[in-house]
Amino acid sequence: MKPEPFTDYAGKRVLVLGGSGFIGSKLTQALASHGANVFAGSRLSQVNRAGSDDSRPISYLQCDVTVLGELSAAFDQAQPEIVFNLTMAPRGNGGIADYNTQLATTFGGTINIAKLINEQAPQALLVQLGSSEEYGRSATPFQEVQGDSPISAYSVAKCAATRFVLAAQGNLNFKSIVARPTVVYGPGQTGDMLIPVLVGAYSSNRIPDLTPGEQTRDFIYVDDVISGLLALGISPRLSGDIFNLSSGVASPLKTVARLVADLCHYEGDLGLGRRPYRQHEVMEHCASYAKVKAALGWSPEISIDEGLRRTVSWWQTRFNRCVLL
Repeated sequence: MKPEPFTDYAGKRVLVLGGSGFIGSKLTQALASHGANVFAGSRLSQVNRAGSDDSRPISYLQCDVTVLGELSAAFDQAQPEIVFNLTMAPRGNGGIADYNTQLATTFGGTINIAKLINEQAPQALLVQLGSSEEYGRSATPFQEVQGDSPISAYSVAKCAATRFVLAAQGNLNFKSIVARPTVVYGPGQTGDMLIPVLVGAYSSNRIPDLTPGEQTRDFIYVDDVISGLLALGISPRLSGDIFNLSSGVASPLKTVARLVADLCHYEGDLGLGRRPYRQHEVMEHCASYAKVKAALGWSPEISIDEGLRRTVSWWQTRFNRCVLL
């Protein structure tokens, strides 16, 4: 269910940090479509506008959340009433340098954001993007009452950021909500995440190097994540809490690979078993969205079959590679 239209955003000043990313670029467009005064902050000079409508008024601000002066200038210009923090460091190889980078950016940047909200926008609500990876190998379906169990540099930093903003809730008179999406996918996503890797390989008649694919993941379509974030952003009464944004469905990766291959008319080897599982592979991954449904009436709308169809269609249009059924 999407509680639209989000009329409460009309005229609101909203700062989206991480506005150059896959989720951030779509969130800024959605906010603008609901009448918000949107400021998209990014350390990059250009944002990801794939599939976006550039006619919507958005102010793009170049700033690095680890550089306090740049971030302060962005706050000065935006004067936000709502802040979405979608920033994170790129995932590394899991070495000690990766932990340093993640803690400096993903966690350290969050501290800088909190400092500036406290000093320059004390009435603003922070919506902090966490991750279902914070649950690690906990029992499924993941529920918000479970303790965190990070298993990577990225999830360690995300857990630290979550714990910090919730602690700041009491210590700094600070309003914050943590959203924990599961595995987000959809049109506009590129890079080394599973879905774009599969589409890129099968649409080019290449065999990807995959594990045996018995592990499950809870894939959630990006538009569903955006509707969830929008609902949380106008719900300051929920401050101090964590909410999963998920499909509630555990999909085996081998099944997802087969679905993508069929959509791309690929009939060759799926690539399953060409590499081993990671040393600490999470084999079961699925999260409950019961809490956010009870609080806001939100639930996902797009099934994995429909979401993959839309995603492959986007690749077909943009790259002229796939041929849909």
